[in-house]
Amino acid sequence: IDVDTFIDSFLHIEKLVSDESGTHGPHPDEAFIGDPRGRGFGCYAPVIVSALEQAAPEYYVLNETGKTLEELTDTYVKRGTPVLVWATINMTQSKPGASWRIDSTGEEFVWKQGEHCLVLIGYDTENYYMADPYTGEPVTVYEKSLLQSRYEEMGMQAVTIVKKPQ
Repeated sequence: IDVDTFIDSFLHIEKLVSDESGTHGPHPDEAFIGDPRGRGFGCYAPVIVSALEQAAPEYYVLNETGKTLEELTDTYVKRGTPVLVWATINMTQSKPGASWRIDSTGEEFVWKQGEHCLVLIGYDTENYYMADPYTGEPVTVYEKSLLQSRYEEMGMQAVTIVKKPQ
């Protein structure tokens, strides 16, 4: 499917609300927050897992959050399976961004500014090779230690899909 179909048909999207009680809305584990085609924050692994399970029922969608990049490369990438990971735009250090109250818990949430998803497609002894939609290049290379730091900053979130047996 194309990106627009994925967004329109499968991605759970919500907006933040500002009213007399302040700014509030969902946690990024619950929905994509904002406009995926414009001004928005984003979402975390559980939202992508849910959307992919609907969009691609012929695949197992695996939330691999908590796995190290080395574990992901050993388990998936070296066997030809790419992995979606959360890091930051251009691998710059994240900063505290906007905050809001989570509707489901009442807790205050602070967005990590610079959050970005990219796809881990290869590696060597010093670098990780990524499909990074922000750069627009077919392959973007990041030093292993730098990507590892940014991946950890974003909670070591990762998702992959594996074709179900016929």
